[in-house]
Amino acid sequence: QVDVLGDEVETLLKVLGKIYIALDHYSPVLKHYPGVTEILNVAHKVLKGESIEQYNTLLKH
Repeated sequence: QVDVLGDEVETLLKVLGKIYIALDHYSPVLKHYPGVTEILNVAHKVLKGESIEQYNTLLKH
């Protein structure tokens, strides 16, 4: 089960990476919408393997 879960996490991180690339491409337009920049920052940190502890309240909504 752990191996399957690890594969799922890896797949989800790849999808998140593709979403991040697409959103980053359109970021000049998306910066006009509140919260989008913050979400991009969280996605970028997750993809780099950094801690996102400070964003837990944002992610719960």
